[in-house]
Amino acid sequence: MEGKAGARLNAHCPKSGFGLPWKQRHLLPKAIDMRTGKIVVSALALLLMLPACSLAKDPGATQGAAKISAAQKSQEPSYPAALIGQWEPGPNPCKLPLTYDSDGGFKIAARRLQGYEHSDTPKQVQQISAMPKAWRIEAIEEHDEDKDPVVDIYVLSGDYLTVTDGERSTTYNRCQ
Repeated sequence: MEGKAGARLNAHCPKSGFGLPWKQRHLLPKAIDMRTGKIVVSALALLLMLPACSLAKDPGATQGAAKISAAQKSQEPSYPAALIGQWEPGPNPCKLPLTYDSDGGFKIAARRLQGYEHSDTPKQVQQISAMPKAWRIEAIEEHDEDKDPVVDIYVLSGDYLTVTDGERSTTYNRCQ
């Protein structure tokens, strides 16, 4: 925005960058909290690169994805078969049946994730990476009498599952 309107906006919002020549606008991001910016950029870069990496390995993958999407839409959403089982936090091996009362783990069945005080029902499941296997799962979380929408990313590597909501992440071990 140049001219009188740009000058008026700069008078009220001098840090907005409106009216600055293009060569000086690149200085504006320095005012942003660099830590927050790095976290957001890293998370977005990861999410954008994962699908691109999986498609780059197999040029015909886009056709397969279209077939999978059509098949998924005709069915009720369910958790991926690779995620079904009992999961406990931490790196230590977990043996079934559990001999202790765990409040940190959860059990995933095809249509339900059952935690200690909550349960999730999937509403949309989208695989975002083939290697490592990763899914974006939208679900309805039920706790007490409340129902809230949640979106989590599940990354599976062997018997370890990392779940993140974008603010925090926890790694779980598959119980055998």
